[in-house]
Amino acid sequence: MNHQERVSVLFDRYVGALSITMGQRQITVDSLPAETEFLLSGDSELDMRALWLTPEELEFLIKMIRHILEKVKISPEAHEALSGVLPRAQALLEEAQRAG
Repeated sequence: MNHQERVSVLFDRYVGALSITMGQRQITVDSLPAETEFLLSGDSELDMRALWLTPEELEFLIKMIRHILEKVKISPEAHEALSGVLPRAQALLEEAQRAG
């Protein structure tokens, strides 16, 4: 696989199909339950879980995080956690807006 090649993963929970597209190639796994859990491992000691948000929900979440970071007294640990989530949420929103 060329590392410049776009890779996307799509899960259609209504038909239970998971499709991975890599350039011109596609792999599909059928008959998965709608409650399939998605995890990302390797970035930290703990697996991260997927949170499905629409672009509008992401916009509200970003505004809420900014408000909390700027105006609400929170613990240093909470501030650090939210400060880490904010750029990831912004990147997801930018990607969603580019995709249309």
